[in-house]
Amino acid sequence: MSTLKKIWQTAFFLLLAAFPGFSQSLLEDANTLARCIDILENSQSPGDSATIQATSELIAILHHYDMSYSEDNIVAGTWEELKARYASNPLINGLLGDSLVLMIDDTESYATANARRFDLKVNTGAREKIMDKLYAEQAVSPVDYLSVPNVIARYQTPVFPPVQAMAISADMSNRNARKGIVSEAAIIQGLALFILDRAKDEVIINYLDRLLSEETPQLEMLFPTVMAEFRDVDFSYSDSFMARLRQGFYEDLQKLSLRLPLLFLEDDYFVSLQSDPVAYNLLALYSLISLVQFDMPIEEAVPATNRFLYESFSEKIKEVNLKLAETAFESQAYQSLIAEADSAVNQLKNIYRVLNNAEYTLDSTILDFKTTFGDAPYPPNVNEYIDESAYNLDVLFGKNEYFGLGLLPQLLKGELDEAYMLQYNSLGSYDKFFGAERSPSQWRAAGIELAQKLNGDWYNNRSIADIFYNWQEDITNYKLATDRWMEETDSIGAFIRAQDQYQAVLTALQDAIVRDKQFWSEKSELSHDNGLAFNALANLLDVNVFQNIELNAPLDAVLDPSINDNLDAYIFYQKKAQVEAVEERFIALDELLYAKNPDVFESSPLRLYLAGKTMTEPYAFVKAHIEELEQSLSTIHILLDSLEGDFAKLPAKARNNAKPILQTTELASNLMYCLQSNDPEQKWLTHGQLDTILDGGRNEAAFLGLMQQRLSRTNGVGPLSSDRLADLAQLTVRDLKMLPDPAAPDSIKARDTLAFFRKASFAVNMLNRLLELPLVADAKTGRYIPLKNRSDSLKLVAPMSEQTLNFIYYLNVKDHGKAISSLIRVFTSLDTSLIESKNNKKKKYEEEEVAERDTSLIKSKNNKTRTTIAYLQKYGDFIAGLIDARSSHAVENLLQQISDPPGSSRIKRKSPLTVSINAYLGGTFGQETWRGDALAEDEDFFSLAPTMPIGITLSGLFGQKQRSYSLFVSFIDLGSILVYQPQSVKAVDTDLTFKNMFKPGVQLHNNIKKSPFYWGLGWQYGPQYVEINKEKERIGSSRFFLSFGVDVPVRTLYQK
Repeated sequence: MSTLKKIWQTAFFLLLAAFPGFSQSLLEDANTLARCIDILENSQSPGDSATIQATSELIAILHHYDMSYSEDNIVAGTWEELKARYASNPLINGLLGDSLVLMIDDTESYATANARRFDLKVNTGAREKIMDKLYAEQAVSPVDYLSVPNVIARYQTPVFPPVQAMAISADMSNRNARKGIVSEAAIIQGLALFILDRAKDEVIINYLDRLLSEETPQLEMLFPTVMAEFRDVDFSYSDSFMARLRQGFYEDLQKLSLRLPLLFLEDDYFVSLQSDPVAYNLLALYSLISLVQFDMPIEEAVPATNRFLYESFSEKIKEVNLKLAETAFESQAYQSLIAEADSAVNQLKNIYRVLNNAEYTLDSTILDFKTTFGDAPYPPNVNEYIDESAYNLDVLFGKNEYFGLGLLPQLLKGELDEAYMLQYNSLGSYDKFFGAERSPSQWRAAGIELAQKLNGDWYNNRSIADIFYNWQEDITNYKLATDRWMEETDSIGAFIRAQDQYQAVLTALQDAIVRDKQFWSEKSELSHDNGLAFNALANLLDVNVFQNIELNAPLDAVLDPSINDNLDAYIFYQKKAQVEAVEERFIALDELLYAKNPDVFESSPLRLYLAGKTMTEPYAFVKAHIEELEQSLSTIHILLDSLEGDFAKLPAKARNNAKPILQTTELASNLMYCLQSNDPEQKWLTHGQLDTILDGGRNEAAFLGLMQQRLSRTNGVGPLSSDRLADLAQLTVRDLKMLPDPAAPDSIKARDTLAFFRKASFAVNMLNRLLELPLVADAKTGRYIPLKNRSDSLKLVAPMSEQTLNFIYYLNVKDHGKAISSLIRVFTSLDTSLIESKNNKKKKYEEEEVAERDTSLIKSKNNKTRTTIAYLQKYGDFIAGLIDARSSHAVENLLQQISDPPGSSRIKRKSPLTVSINAYLGGTFGQETWRGDALAEDEDFFSLAPTMPIGITLSGLFGQKQRSYSLFVSFIDLGSILVYQPQSVKAVDTDLTFKNMFKPGVQLHNNIKKSPFYWGLGWQYGPQYVEINKEKERIGSSRFFLSFGVDVPVRTLYQK
């Protein structure tokens, strides 16, 4: 038989090598699968070449789309095992049916070898580039792609070229540049109009000085051209100043879409946003869009983004684990983790030992029985019951893990056990453990990473407990089949064995009842009724009870004469039923006592009894051990969560943020994998091809079924809706026409300045559909729901992606005002999401903040985050307006925006506290005194005069009615030269100089409500410089006055 199978395998490989273009597209594979099923269903000769070829292709395709193997670790197993992986795929299940059975039992079967050969074959296909990027050993970082020097070196013309290239291509790509940059004369004229209109030169200088000297240097990464031009320059208004400033911001804005992702990746700026899921999703979107900008094909950009995010995710895992290893190991929770891990490993060893010994005992029993009964029929085939690759010591103890589970407690402690290490006596073991020096923290971090995997998927999407449950069930079925086989051959011997087994169980049960009563008497306050219950159970197994069964049997035979045919068997089964009934009640009593005493975790004598008995169900006692293991693994998970919350809150959040968007990008990568064509001239499936295969028949079921299997293997996604997959495929294929034609002439490509934007739009639309279509199954409702409903952070991906695309689009078409507006919306939405998140969990956040070890650092970096957002909010509109200004009036209007707008006097009448630069326009009446040598005598007089003072105003609201009052300190008064002069100096001309306008003073104002007017009183001092006989003379002047006028704020410096 084995020789025939080897011949068959050899023939299969020869045929496989001849398959042209094998599995280069889902379309072809679906048609092939449907054809293979047709051949196998109608085959009359299993050994003919057509059947062999159909079998090999079917097995290879099913393995490939299940992604059940990678590299050299091929997982084949039985046909039933392969079908089990498609159990939640109704389309493929419906195609295969129950009648199609393929025997692939050998460990090195033709299916396994086929999978290897198939894997080598498809690795050369075009669509495998997607998988190369998705599972690359080295992730492609967007930082590498976004490095401007690297880009320039690799591409002749970047998407946003430097100014020199812009001048050459202005006619094609920059509609605004055709009109020319605003002339210097227009800028100067605009400045003059502004200065003459409002006289606020100093305000503008101050504003621009802060912009260029204080705040922009904090964001040099975004505005390097501006900083290179104006760093350490004591600037003033010159003919070209505004033109140079505009040009610098223009160049930097054009490259902003390249530099922004670099800022996202800077911990100094965005460490807090990286721990926010909304911001993390923005990083994912921007990384994808940026890779597309630099001509990475869309089918490679999506998986490359996923791989980059996965590597970031892996690094965050390491960061969390190292932080726990360094800071948490002395805590009580960490010591509990070590103890629980030690317990779990011991439980795992015990369960494995019991199941493995049971399997060995069954095999030995069959061999002994065959020796005794040489003419017995063929025994049950062990491979039909226990042919599972997971039931293996290497698998269960982590063969693929660098350090196995046996070392887990030692790793968590941070040091290896000397006695335990004696078993490692190979050169490879030495190199693994001692080839590189490791610190205790590194050992602990390795142990924490291993512990994190215990309660999740361990092997082939199953947990350790699930593997044990399946193994126990398979061994039970194998034991029952073996018992039936032995009974058919030796019925008398089977009856004797059953009687011996029954007697052993009876004795053990009687002993367990006595010891269990003693156990609970010591561990708890056993009630009087519970004690009587134990006594009653013991009496039900008394010898008199079984004697009565024997005495009553002849009476039962009178009523049922058939009993006389096998009276001994009848008595035996009556006694066995009695024992089972007592055992059932015994278990219920023990569980009741455990429920009443939750602090008791030690195994009772009943549980120990169950661990040793096999009468009711073979190996049923193992289930109790597996349940205890599950509980232990769950406790490990809870302890790890607690430690992360106490010692690594922010890194753990950043790690967890990656999971939802990782699922989405992996789904998108596999979707593109499924929609690729095998035609080198035509990269994607067409509408016509899709309509042809979606015909409602077997080919459609194969197409959607394989697509469903491929996408559902994404970790954590689960079953997918086949109907919505069809919609997703059709909508995605429809949008493929948005992508630039790679076969287009270079001249057309050069003029297509928005080609990258169409690729980015396609990718973002595809991601949004994956999030918004009801694709994934909801275990609670039993319905399909959108993927975004599983994570709140994913709900904001669609609106955020729209703003991100708008930002890049408006930059590309040189509409800088809208570009800045979109960017501010993106950042303010991030800031708002952080604030809302903190408000929703304010109390918890404050408690965690106290416990966080890096509070001061986090606050510092949070401030930088807010600084970045505040900068764009404060200066973004000015920068965009300066670049987009097209006339002197536009410049004048822009500079007007720097000052407070008309109506700003209302601010001080509504705000509790304001500080502002202020001017006033009005009149004063008061007493003035002049003194000086130039006067014949000192003069005291009343005067009425206009006033236009400028100074600093401190304003606030006071009283129950919250009236507004201001304290004004003036420095100059433009109206002072028009004051009334006394008779003695009327003929003297006042010198119109700045010195005559210097009038320091102080005033107290009452700001009249709902108006710009004020009234007040004040004092002012200021010398008058006059020319008498061609000599400068100084006359001292001071005034006390009442004033009334209009409030003219120049610039609000502070507002509470």
